[in-house]
Amino acid sequence: MRVSPVGFAFQTVDDVLDEAEKSASATHNHEEGIRGASATALAVFLAKQGQGKEAIKKEIEFRFGYDLSVSLDSIRPTYSFDVSCQGTVPVAIRAFLESWCYEDAIRNAVSVGGDSDTIAAITGGIA
Repeated sequence: MRVSPVGFAFQTVDDVLDEAEKSASATHNHEEGIRGASATALAVFLAKQGQGKEAIKKEIEFRFGYDLSVSLDSIRPTYSFDVSCQGTVPVAIRAFLESWCYEDAIRNAVSVGGDSDTIAAITGGIA
């Protein structure tokens, strides 16, 4: 939720991933937390570079193994509060992928429920 600036501040994928790991190690100190922060920072970086949503989706799925194919309409009915990175990061990225503008991205993120401030912060950084 706090790593988005890393995607803006660095100029290469390797630097973004290195700095995201450093950032998350201080706050999460867990493999899943570092993976989630790295995925978020990379998604922000790719969006900043002008990559399209499909390219961002494929890269995040490939590098981090997240399933980003599940629609928000499918997630909403059973989604509950989940503070884990594996429970928030894919949902947040999906909220971005289904949006058509920044405001819609935030609306998508909040509409899922659960840890909505975290989901919206991640989604907003990418959007």
